[in-house]
Amino acid sequence: MLSDKGWSKLLPSTEQGPIATRIDDLEARLRRLLSRTKKELLTCVESGILEIVDDMRKSQEEFLSLLEKGKLNTTIPSIELNAELLSLRDDLGYASFLLERLGVEISPPVFAKIMSLDQHLRRLLPRVVALYRSAEDDPTPYPDLFPKSFWWRQIR
Repeated sequence: MLSDKGWSKLLPSTEQGPIATRIDDLEARLRRLLSRTKKELLTCVESGILEIVDDMRKSQEEFLSLLEKGKLNTTIPSIELNAELLSLRDDLGYASFLLERLGVEISPPVFAKIMSLDQHLRRLLPRVVALYRSAEDDPTPYPDLFPKSFWWRQIR
């Protein structure tokens, strides 16, 4: 179950047990639901993934435009970078973890859209993160709190 993951080190010890139990319960409920409505559930998840990808593309275009004009770090604080790109990419990463854990694969077209988005982010984010850090506004200050596979949080 998910209750054995590193998230627990972020909580007081008195909260770890109840939250772990709740996580296990939610995962069990999701597995039961998945056994009955796998196709419908996957359609819903993929729809949410595509919505996130579209939102991220729009934000990415805005960030790139401001970066090219030399106005990014004077126009948008790093907290917005987190809200509009990094946190949304976190959501995609956690959704991928959950789907993998449940033995569900997303469709090739949806996977391709995520890979395309990542390809663009791999070019954009190192430049953007470096710019914010040079202004002492680090948008990724706690990379150790995220899975190592979350490359967008591990940019140095």
